[in-house]
Amino acid sequence: MIHILYLSESDPNPPFLEDLESQPDIQFSFKSEYSELDNLLPSGWFDVCMIWTPEARLLDLNRVSHLRKLAPECALVILAPPVDKEWEWSALQLGADLVVQSGIQPNALIRIIERLGRPVKNPYMVAKPGPIRSTPAPFASPLSSRSALSLFRDVSRVLSETNNYQRMTEQFVLKLRDLVGVHKIAIFMEAADVAGLSVFPSDTTKMPCLAAFGVPPDLRNCLELTRYSGLGKRMEESPTVIHLNYLDDMSEGEQIRKEIQIPGGVIALPINDRERNLGVAIIGERLTGPLQEDDLQLITLLLEELGVAVRNSWLQLQRNEDKKLLDDMFSSLHSGFLVVGQKGESLYVNRAFREAMSHRGLLNGPVIENQLPEEIRQRIIKVREENIEADPFLYVDEQLPLKTFQVSLIPLGPPLVPPRPILLVLEDFTHVEIAKRTEVETSQSRLTALIAKRFAHEIRNSLVPLTTHLQLFDDRIGDVEFLKSLKQSLTNEAGRIQRFTDQMLFFSPRGQKPLMELDLLGLLQSVYSEVCAVEAEPFLEIQLKGEVQKIFFSGEPKSFSHALKELFLNAVQADVDRQPPKTLIRMDEGGLLEIHVMDKGRGFGESPREKAFEPFFTTKNTGIGLGLSVARKIVEDHSGTIAIQDAIPPFETDQLITIPFIRTECLEQIAHK
Repeated sequence: MIHILYLSESDPNPPFLEDLESQPDIQFSFKSEYSELDNLLPSGWFDVCMIWTPEARLLDLNRVSHLRKLAPECALVILAPPVDKEWEWSALQLGADLVVQSGIQPNALIRIIERLGRPVKNPYMVAKPGPIRSTPAPFASPLSSRSALSLFRDVSRVLSETNNYQRMTEQFVLKLRDLVGVHKIAIFMEAADVAGLSVFPSDTTKMPCLAAFGVPPDLRNCLELTRYSGLGKRMEESPTVIHLNYLDDMSEGEQIRKEIQIPGGVIALPINDRERNLGVAIIGERLTGPLQEDDLQLITLLLEELGVAVRNSWLQLQRNEDKKLLDDMFSSLHSGFLVVGQKGESLYVNRAFREAMSHRGLLNGPVIENQLPEEIRQRIIKVREENIEADPFLYVDEQLPLKTFQVSLIPLGPPLVPPRPILLVLEDFTHVEIAKRTEVETSQSRLTALIAKRFAHEIRNSLVPLTTHLQLFDDRIGDVEFLKSLKQSLTNEAGRIQRFTDQMLFFSPRGQKPLMELDLLGLLQSVYSEVCAVEAEPFLEIQLKGEVQKIFFSGEPKSFSHALKELFLNAVQADVDRQPPKTLIRMDEGGLLEIHVMDKGRGFGESPREKAFEPFFTTKNTGIGLGLSVARKIVEDHSGTIAIQDAIPPFETDQLITIPFIRTECLEQIAHK
């Protein structure tokens, strides 16, 4: 770990330091006044001192000389904009190890800092080399005549006085100082992230100095350990007591020695929560003599209790932050939330719920189940007793008849452990219901206008030939051709009006009509004869698939005949060449009767095909667009289906009716009956 002290009076974050700060094994301490360095540099904690000099003045050169005298062993790096060679040479002569100008490559600067920051033996630190051992030798004087039980009682009282882990640690340090009688104590511990919905520390790789006694405040704010190297790494790998005088001769031994000795300590102890390491405690010598091994074991147990208490404090703070976050979130929502407990008490209620139920006196104070509207209360009881989720329902309060709410009841907790708390969600659906009613009224108005427009258009079409003949009636009453034309017009227009009337009657709800045994082939011939009488078309071509000679099924003759008539008219009118449609009848093994009505028209496009059965949709200049809609309704009343399929060559349109097949028999069997 390389500790860097950075000084800048104008720019605390030069852009060329961003890559350097991102290195995991480099720790920065930022200062803005030269006077702050007088106490920090002599401590020996910092490996590199970096100074930002944007103007390259003579005053800066004098400060370089002063800083070099404060810390002869600390690497001194000057950061500056492009400067002249004379100023750079003067800075190097006065003690700067390196003058870095802003154009340097970040990777090069990182390599230079790593070389300059390698730990070296500090002559101001007194090292006591000894054999390679990890446990201290026995010492003389006992810790105290007070019993261990009394010590634990005092420490437990400190650890239970507050949930603020930082304040708790500071009080623990003072209590430990009173019990042990040492003159230096420093507690390094990872910082917890309690910002919300996370119980894990924000950065477990760094351990700042959380509390200290006997360490200067300026130095304490700069002290920090890391799990990547030095003492933090050693404690992570082997959480045992480390004594400065019996430190292992390792590659990081000098850094560990420095991290123990700078705060004024001689012993480093792990702090854990019985599951993992949370930090490190550094303790100095006792004023009355060295500590014994039994004393260190007792202190280790006390530090373990501190770790458990800090961990519990983190969890409690996290719980409080989560609760506050949820409270803020639910309070900002417009929906009302109420959590009803197992005994009908309110466990949580937000502001929106209170405001919605303010007319019932629930704006302030506790909310109990009996205060809720009776309809809602009964449903809560049902959900609780049956241990099931209920579908959302609309509720209109008798005291607020113009308000409509949607109520959702959601059981909480494990589903197999009734009774469970219930979350009541209250949403204001007033505007939604008003919008629905408005939309229904608008749709009805549009539909009425469309019906009136279509019928007016068709009646006008029927009136044109009749009005024309009426105008000529007196002058041509004796003309045979005129009478023939008049008769044809009356027949056609009366049939057209009759068709519209039948469409509306079949489209409207009707009572159940008795079913009869219908001869399908005879019905097809009869219906097509009616179509030919109107359209003057050639006769229908009917094909049968299979050995069947005659087909019978159950149906209502008038309505089913109308459905077939609509299909035939649609097929005849679709063909511009006025060719007769083709009908194909087949029966599948599943007992379904298929009736294909095909013509040589251009057919439907993809979009019109989807809308073909919608009421009042038409692609023709005549008609009101109810033909296929009425046909589908009639077929569905016969438990069948109707669809428009893709073209089947040589015909271009295929209208398919599928109905349950009741019985198929040969002509001889029918005659025998």
